[in-house]
Amino acid sequence: MKKLPNSAKTLIVSFFLILISQFFFLNFGIAETIKKIAYSDSTCEQTSFFRECLFDDGRIIRGGYLNVLWHGNVYVKYNNIESGYYFVKDNKIRYGIDINQDGYYVGDLNNTSIYNDPKPYGYGTYYYSNGERYSFQNWQRESKIGYKKLSSGNEIIGIFDRNFNNLTEITLDYDFSTKLEDIVNRSREVKKNYFKNYTEFVVIKNKSDISNLKNVSISTSSNDKYISGITKKTNEKFILKQNIIVFGILILIFSTLFIISRSSKKQTKPKVKETRYKFENLSYVDTRKILSFGVKEHMSIPEACKQLRSEYFRWQTVSNDNNAFKKTLSKKNSDEIIRLRNKLKC
Repeated sequence: MKKLPNSAKTLIVSFFLILISQFFFLNFGIAETIKKIAYSDSTCEQTSFFRECLFDDGRIIRGGYLNVLWHGNVYVKYNNIESGYYFVKDNKIRYGIDINQDGYYVGDLNNTSIYNDPKPYGYGTYYYSNGERYSFQNWQRESKIGYKKLSSGNEIIGIFDRNFNNLTEITLDYDFSTKLEDIVNRSREVKKNYFKNYTEFVVIKNKSDISNLKNVSISTSSNDKYISGITKKTNEKFILKQNIIVFGILILIFSTLFIISRSSKKQTKPKVKETRYKFENLSYVDTRKILSFGVKEHMSIPEACKQLRSEYFRWQTVSNDNNAFKKTLSKKNSDEIIRLRNKLKC
């Protein structure tokens, strides 16, 4: 192992790390089990990272959790009506998509409990069913700063009262659009990430018999239809991932063997240091100068000449500069390079 080049060592280590990680990946679904736990107000089916709970009041909450508390991307449905997709930390809603009868809100939320109705807070946009769109930077205040985009396409920018009536027109902060776009994008990612996590949960739930994935029930909820559509193809995707992993491992093996064989051939050649020119005919001062122009000690004379020529042309480009200092420095270095090239007999 000591005789191998660093690149070969890196490949070998990478190979074993990938092999170990993929082993855990392929067996994760088997190692994970679904536990059914009865709480005081709900019954939950859960893995170590995700749970689906049916509450006594008819509410359904699905999502990530940590130490009993909801944590991560969480979905809430109440009386068979979607409430929203939220990013939650320690049972507190931070941001996400809040769904209502007249439309839906995307953005910051008021850090309330996952068991309460969240309110818009900070930056966010409300998309009304009639086609109107309201975007503000301080939803929590009586006077809101932002804009209304009407269904006609007209925009009203300014300060608005609690009923969204325009009080006065103002110019928005230069970073208003950037901050708004950032929180809206992050909030939309919550829904996307939730579906990804829920799909993994359903796969684990049905892992004991992958063929049963095609029999996942389809409810009237768009959420469950989406998951059912994905899980029908899970078996094929799982097999495809296995094939990709095996193919990748084979490439790593052949690459490692190729580098090792090349390394063995190189070891039969004379030592590199014995075949390199050491510029022994240059003085100590000239050696330091030649190194300052990018020449390396291991370079041959042709290589050193090529490097000096490259440096010469670089300094020539500033020979006509308006800056007197640069012009003087250009001439000095150009003359020095010519002198050193003559010494090397380039």
